[in-house]
This record gives sequence, structure tokens and C-alpha cells, in this order.
Amino acid sequence: MKPPDPGRPRGPLHAFRTLQSRLSPIATTLALVLVSTASVTTLVTGVFLLRSSQTLASQQTALRLKDAAKLVASQLDADAIAGLRDPSQMTSTAYQQAHAALTGALPDIDGIHYIYTLRKAEGFIKDPFSRYLFVVDGTPYNDKDFTAIGVVMPTSPSTDALHRVWSTGKFEVDRTFVTDQWGTWMSSYIPLIRSDGSFETVLGIDISAGKVVKERNQILGNISQSYLLSLLLTLPVAAIAGVLITKPLRDEQQRVQTISRLKEAETLALLKAKLSSSLQAAAVAHEINQPLSTVLLNSQLLLHQGEGTDLLPAPARDQLQNLAMEAQRMVTTIEKMRTLLRNVQTEHQRIDLREVARSAVLYARSATAASRLGLDSSGLEEEASGPAWIEGDGAQIQIAIVNLLRNACEALVEADVQDPRIGISLHRDGAHWLLTLADNGPGFRGDESDAAPLHTTKAEGSGLGLFVVRTTMDHHKGGMDLGCSEHGGALVQLRFPAA
Repeated sequence: MKPPDPGRPRGPLHAFRTLQSRLSPIATTLALVLVSTASVTTLVTGVFLLRSSQTLASQQTALRLKDAAKLVASQLDADAIAGLRDPSQMTSTAYQQAHAALTGALPDIDGIHYIYTLRKAEGFIKDPFSRYLFVVDGTPYNDKDFTAIGVVMPTSPSTDALHRVWSTGKFEVDRTFVTDQWGTWMSSYIPLIRSDGSFETVLGIDISAGKVVKERNQILGNISQSYLLSLLLTLPVAAIAGVLITKPLRDEQQRVQTISRLKEAETLALLKAKLSSSLQAAAVAHEINQPLSTVLLNSQLLLHQGEGTDLLPAPARDQLQNLAMEAQRMVTTIEKMRTLLRNVQTEHQRIDLREVARSAVLYARSATAASRLGLDSSGLEEEASGPAWIEGDGAQIQIAIVNLLRNACEALVEADVQDPRIGISLHRDGAHWLLTLADNGPGFRGDESDAAPLHTTKAEGSGLGLFVVRTTMDHHKGGMDLGCSEHGGALVQLRFPAA
């Protein structure tokens, strides 16, 4: 019989045994430690999450309600709503616009049944808890539950979010379900901030208890399946990984990571090419954001519940902290992408560009650093003889203007400009309306003029700001020009075809 050739490979089993025989005794210890740690971590994590499914569902619902409330509130004129006090005003333009905004938001928010605005009642109210009055009810006019201005909203001590929002001045959500004459709900409330920084009305959004329970059951089912599978796979995988902790495998892991980064770069390039035209990307971003939010909540909950105990080993706690940080970063990036993707579809109508710009300035003054900087909007009143009519989507244009104001504020703050100034003006130029924003900051760099998506020169920027504006102008058959202001800062001019 011919003896085997010592120079030829003898198969994977022989290679594995040769590699195993070269391992130092510490490899076995590492394998046992890894197996034990992975097993305990899996079991403890599974127990924590199984017992916390209701909390996770409520927190996830609260996050969705907060996002929805902020989005809807940004489309409302708080000053106009504050002036609605009598049922006779239900035919006014301010009421009609607010009602249309609320009813339009209902089908876009999953699980929401009611959306409305409230104010505190003045004078004596017999019921100490029912001291709130309806202002604008987002229920359709022909619905039996539609409520007029000034009608008292029956409440109870359990409506804790509504009672708290007036004292905190921040977004609040009920800690438990609330049952009233309309059903069982979880409600959230957010103040509608006026131009002077005060508020006297709040936006309320109700989500049905059935929706929350359904999400709790889905989370419970997913957790059970995931951790049963992980428990079955952890022991053998951990044992193999512990034995094979060697330099060749670390080199292999590094190669895989390099390939992964290359694939991510290819994916990012593809995203840049298709971001402005993909009508289905918004749904994709939503689907990505849901499991990311769940990962973020799960990791934060584990860190919180394991704090002060020895249930989670230090390595596992460090990994969970890293996981939470990365998940938060991805959630933030996706939210910024969703802001851009909401600009893909437009609904054009005849609008007053001057009023849209005024609303954007009011929002910027209340929600950005513009409240602390010199924002001069007198240029919007130079041609006050009549409206600046255009055909367009007011919400998109307002988002674009707010993005420009926010960019200018951030540039001025970052450059620590003395006596920072931002000016916004509007004038007619033939067949176009020109909206101009200028500041005395550091101005634009050469690589910022293309406004490419996901490209930024800021340390913490997303690169979506100018791209949102340019995309908006493309949708309105207009244009955007970047230049240098008379004070040496940045100048942005938006051209809209006049209607």
C-alpha cells in the first residue's frame, strides 16, 4: 500500500486536530468561560425580557406617539389655534386649516383613533378633573363623535398625562390605559408652542388599548422564539468559538469585516444614487426603524434592570452599552432620512409663500438656536401689498426653510461669530418669487455646493440638510443658488415660479 504523501492536505478533520493540538492550555479555559458567560447571559436576558414585554410595548408605543405628535404639531399654527374660542369660529380659515391638518394625519398614524387640541377651561368648573375644553377636534365633521369648540372633555385622575403636560410643558404620555365614554386608550399630549414661547393649547393623540396589547403579544412571541433559538445555538457555537480563538481566525474575522465595510460602502453609494427618486424608501426606513427601536429599548432595559446587581457580567454589560449607543446612532440617522423621504411626494395647491416663510420663521425661533441669535425677518414684509402666490406644497417648503435656518444657526454657533445675524427676505423678480437667506457666518465651502446626500463637513452632521432643500426645489420646478452674502457669510436663494 502506498503511504500517504506528507506534503498533501489530509482533509479538514486532520487540519482541525492539528490546529487544536497547537492551542495553548488557556484556550480551553477561555472556551469554558465563554460558554458559561453566554449561557448565563442568554438565560438572564430571556427572563428579563419575557417579564418586561408589556413595558417594552408601552415604551415603543410612547416613542411612536411622540414622533407622531411632533410631526403633527409642526404642521399647526399655535397662535391661530390659541385664538379659537367660540363655536362661531368653526367656519374661519384658521379652524378649517387646523381641522384639515388633524383629519389628514389620522390615516397616516397606525392605531390612532382620535386626534384633537385642548385648552384649560376658565372660571369655575364643577368637576375638578374635567377642566379642559375642546378647541379643534380632528374627527371628521360627519362623524357622530365630532366635538365643537368649547365643549368640556370628561376626564378622570387616571388621565395623568393630560394633567401633567400643563405643569411640565413637555410631551407626556399616560402611564396606564384610560377608559372613558369613547373606549380604552393610551393618550399622549404635546404643547403647541406659540411664537412668544408660551402655550395655552395642547395636541392630544389617542391610541387604542387593543393596538398596544397586540404589540405586546408580538414582542412576547418574538422574544420567546428568539431566545429559545439562541439558547439552543449558544452552547455549541460558544464552545467552538472558544476553542478556535487563534490568530488565523482573528485574521479571518478582520478580512470579513473589511469585506463587510466594502459592501456597506457599495450600499451607501447605491443609496446616494436612488435616494431622491425612490417612492418606496420611506416604507423601508420605517421597517428598519421598528426593529432598531426594539433593539435600543431592549438593551436600555437590560442595562437598567441589571444595574446594581451581578446578574450581568461586566463584559456583557459593556457589549450592551455599545449596542445601545450604535442603535441610537442608527435610529437618529434613519429619522433624518425619513425627513428627506417625506419630501418625495408632493401635493401642490395655491399657497402664499410669504405666509409659509413666516410660519417657518416662527417655528425656527421656538425650536432652534435662532431664538438666541439675531434673526431678521423684516424682509418678508417689504412687499406686503399682496400675497406671494405660488403652486406648491406648504409643508415641504416650510421644512426646507427650517432646514436652511437651522444650518445657518449651527454654522454661526460653531464658528462662535460675534454679533451673529441671519436675514430672510422675499421679493418678486419677473415670473419668479425669490426667497433669500443670508448670514454673517463662515460661509460655504467648495465641497458643500453640490448638496450631495449623506455628505457633510460637520463632525456630527448627516449631510441631508441642503439635499432636502434642493429636492424640494426640484419638486416645485424652481431652483437653489448658493453664494456669499454682503457680510461675507452664506447666501441661499430659492426661486419659485409665481402662480
